[in-house]
Amino acid sequence: MNRFKNSFLSILVLISQISVFSKDRNIDSLIALMNNKENHDTIRVKASELLINEYAYKDPVLALKHAQLFEKIARSEKRNNWLAEVLWKQGILFRELNDVKKALKSLFDALEMADKAKNKLLKAKINNSLGSLYYNLDKLEDAKKCFELSMKLAMEIDDKY
Repeated sequence: MNRFKNSFLSILVLISQISVFSKDRNIDSLIALMNNKENHDTIRVKASELLINEYAYKDPVLALKHAQLFEKIARSEKRNNWLAEVLWKQGILFRELNDVKKALKSLFDALEMADKAKNKLLKAKINNSLGSLYYNLDKLEDAKKCFELSMKLAMEIDDKY
């Protein structure tokens, strides 16, 4: 029985190491895709977006570094949708880092870009994030307005967000 238990534990440790190694390889691959300027911008942006999502709550400072490349590409390509998306993500990251001033600026800038892109779904998501931030700041009236606008926009496009 003891021998079985040791074998079982050894297998579990091996499996956990393989999954950690595999995840590290995936992250390394995403970083390589993102940094390779020969790749199409869409590929680089998607890799950057996946890295931002991966690190958002584990290491928001690292996630912000990935977001900076995303933002740079979005600005150079003059893609308002991309810019709105990355500014929204930066707003969430700044909120995570307790930098309320930068979070608000990023979220309002994201809202402006989403408006230019005529992207109601993204505007709904950004307003929801603004509502959460205001709620955490105990600005309940502002939070309520943002949540109501978020719901209105989502209903206009019949989204389940």
